[in-house]
Amino acid sequence: MKRRKKRLRRNGLLLACVILFALVLVAFGIAFQSANTSFTHENHKNSDTAFSHDTRVSSHEALPQTLAQKLNLNEHDMKNLVLINFENEVPNEPDTLCYISQLISRDICEYDESMLAVREAGEALSRMLNDGCTQGHGKFILNSAFRSYEAQKRIWDERLAHDSDYGKNPYESPVRAMPPGKSEHETGLAFDILTVEHPFANNWFGTFDDGTWLAQNCHLYGFILRYPEDKTHITGVQYEPWHFRYVGVKAATYMSENNLCLEEFIKILHTAQ
Repeated sequence: MKRRKKRLRRNGLLLACVILFALVLVAFGIAFQSANTSFTHENHKNSDTAFSHDTRVSSHEALPQTLAQKLNLNEHDMKNLVLINFENEVPNEPDTLCYISQLISRDICEYDESMLAVREAGEALSRMLNDGCTQGHGKFILNSAFRSYEAQKRIWDERLAHDSDYGKNPYESPVRAMPPGKSEHETGLAFDILTVEHPFANNWFGTFDDGTWLAQNCHLYGFILRYPEDKTHITGVQYEPWHFRYVGVKAATYMSENNLCLEEFIKILHTAQ
């Protein structure tokens, strides 16, 4: 009888140990599962965040740029691109004018001592005329540079004295002279360039070697032939193969490569490309 009781007690202790061990295993399994679930959730969360971030970057890089952004035009570039025509007046008289005589040697160009220009444009003009002479062109004549409002008004009044309807419908009947306040010469960025061999401002100038060289190479120095023969219906100005306008190299090169006048270029400048 005593032996049987001892056996039962021993079996009871063994069963208790087994049950306790089983409970420990169950508790450990639950804890492990919880930790694993938490890790998996956090890892998935981080992965989603990283993917979302990458997507945002890709979307940003894919956004279309405007032409101004593609050409990397800054605020200063935009000032050189000021559009002056029948619809757009000169905003103000330039305050950075200097004498042409300070910039261009008389060995390569003839000009009046009183002529003025914006320094940046004048320096670019000097480089262009120097290179032109080096390549066998010129000697050049600077027929006109900066022109004040008053001087432009005298020119315009002379035109009106001969024809009171002058300039009333320029896009059908392009003009040769602009009204005061609407001439590019008032910006100090425009120049009328001729040569000693061809000193007359007429359409023939564009057919001579000197005129052709200027038209084909001016963009390398930041200039455009402002009033092309095939754009008169847009500019409202007759073909002027002697009139060159400084806009900066980046803009001038783009206009030259895409056969655009300034009006056309300004129109697409802030549109997505």
